[in-house]
Amino acid sequence: MTEEGPLFRRSQCNSLCVRLCHKDGFYLDSVCFYIKFAMINHKNSIMKKAYSFIIVLSLALGPMIAGVFGQEKAATPVEVQNLMKFIGMWKGDMTMKDSQQKTFSIKQTVVCTPIAGGSGIYIEEVSESPDMGKMTGSDIMGYDPYAKQLHCFTVDNMGTAHDHLCTWKNDNHLYMEHNSVRDGKTYQEKIDMVFTDKTHLQFSMTTYVDGKTMETGEGTMNKTAYTKAED
Repeated sequence: MTEEGPLFRRSQCNSLCVRLCHKDGFYLDSVCFYIKFAMINHKNSIMKKAYSFIIVLSLALGPMIAGVFGQEKAATPVEVQNLMKFIGMWKGDMTMKDSQQKTFSIKQTVVCTPIAGGSGIYIEEVSESPDMGKMTGSDIMGYDPYAKQLHCFTVDNMGTAHDHLCTWKNDNHLYMEHNSVRDGKTYQEKIDMVFTDKTHLQFSMTTYVDGKTMETGEGTMNKTAYTKAED
């Protein structure tokens, strides 16, 4: 009987590894290493036995390991399902008041798109005001299943970035809150967004510094046909 050469054994080994391990990266990295090692050295009688044992063990444990690491994604939480109401382009008008009760009119365009296979949304905001100029912001919203908490992380062209803890008061009312310290003073934002129907929502916000009201704002937004984010 002709003895198989190293090249043949390596090819045979690779083929076996592909058949056994193609579904699991973890399984591939661990089990296939030992299979290759055993096959390349199979001339040694002890290694022959080791090879046989590893193959049997691999075939026995493979499906179990694949089952653990290949579990299907858990059902989408209702907190994330409700976020999909935002998908599309929204336009609206907002009125802001500062601590001196001066009023500012703002036109807003907001575009929301799903991300990460529907596990969250990405938001682009453009706000324009004759008094305040053009403001832009980007937000990512997603759910932490371990803390059971919905988050909205915001970055804007004013050079700030901060997180909001978000709670659905009901399926159509999203409440967002941010708490931090700015210049040694406590800072808080409270935001409410209420869907009156599938294409309309009401927006209100209040900011506080050391417990005192600094800004208030309210407005309405209408959902339009989805298009690309505006520059």
